[in-house]
Amino acid sequence: MEFEGRNVWIIGASAGIGAALALELDRAGARCVLSARRESRLRDVRSACRHPDRHHVLRLDVSDLQSHRKAAEEADALLEGGLDIVVLNAGIGQRGLALESEFDVLERIIQVNLTGIMSLTHAAGRLMTEHRRGYFIAISSVLGRIAIPGSSAYSASKFQKI
Repeated sequence: MEFEGRNVWIIGASAGIGAALALELDRAGARCVLSARRESRLRDVRSACRHPDRHHVLRLDVSDLQSHRKAAEEADALLEGGLDIVVLNAGIGQRGLALESEFDVLERIIQVNLTGIMSLTHAAGRLMTEHRRGYFIAISSVLGRIAIPGSSAYSASKFQKI
């Protein structure tokens, strides 16, 4: 896929895969909206880009489902011509056996990694349908296919049928 001139919203861009992807897409000529909870980290990622002026920072808490439609509209408006690609990279993990973990921890993992991603897909998908174009890139994990002890909720939230 060619990324020159593409408008990309990276959800989960403050560290790890999302931050690395932002730097690569910058090199490839894309325009990006960088989203995550930690705005200062997003600003650091933007500053590390060769062309920071092409990119925008949009703070987003994936677990705040009520904010998703507005966030999608903002991301779409920040990029001239609207969204072309949405990268669904946000996620949180767990270390601990399910029965030894507090249920609210397990529930939060599902809310961020599954419910939040589904909600953002729905919100951005409506806009992309209006534009009559667009792609979603979902970042998953091998733990979605091969669970290890201490990762039950994370593994369940990252499973994707191929």
